[in-house]
Amino acid sequence: MSAATKSFSRILESVCHRLDLDVPCTDRNATRFAEYISAACKLAWEYYPWPDAMQLVPETVLAHPTLTGSKYIPKVTATRTIGTLAGVYTANPLCDPNARQLTVTKRADGYYLPAGSTAATVWLDYRPAPPEYSATVHVLTNTYAVGALVWDKTGTGHNYKARAAVTANTALSDTSKWLVTPVLSCLAEPIIAGVVGANNASEGNHGTARVKLDYMLEMIEHEITLLTNQEAQ
Repeated sequence: MSAATKSFSRILESVCHRLDLDVPCTDRNATRFAEYISAACKLAWEYYPWPDAMQLVPETVLAHPTLTGSKYIPKVTATRTIGTLAGVYTANPLCDPNARQLTVTKRADGYYLPAGSTAATVWLDYRPAPPEYSATVHVLTNTYAVGALVWDKTGTGHNYKARAAVTANTALSDTSKWLVTPVLSCLAEPIIAGVVGANNASEGNHGTARVKLDYMLEMIEHEITLLTNQEAQ
């Protein structure tokens, strides 16, 4: 089952409502708020290992391009960036009772398997790097470089990240080129509070900003309590 999510547009609308601003917000505000959303998401995302953020996927083990004999899992590929690695397994640990966790060595460019390992494919249990958001509106006739962030303002309302170079007239529905980057529903309220707090701070209202940022942390802790209570049942 997919995790519950909200679109970038929904988050923007909620922020505008909290700040008593017109919807849709101005381009200038959308650009500012996109930066605040990215910052608030990073804080909330890295605060706790949210189950909805975790990924469990098979991965091909690669020979290192310069270290002869070394086999590793790159930290960054065209389709993902590992933020936090929870484990590397010989098989899917949710399905295979014989799955074993492998010991890996972390380095700046990735995770190295033990010398002499013959593994060709492993399963990664990891949390991706926190998503970033942009108010740059997608234009179908434009070309985009790898990593470009765009907003489907008049469509789904989501942000998308280019996972490969994108030629003109490539639809956002082309999953070989675009990766949708929604906001996890469990983090929506904390993120909105963080954005409102950041906006208040930028306007010099530091007392109000502190209240909103405290509320953001309270909402994160509330979501954690809900998760732990569910796990205890």
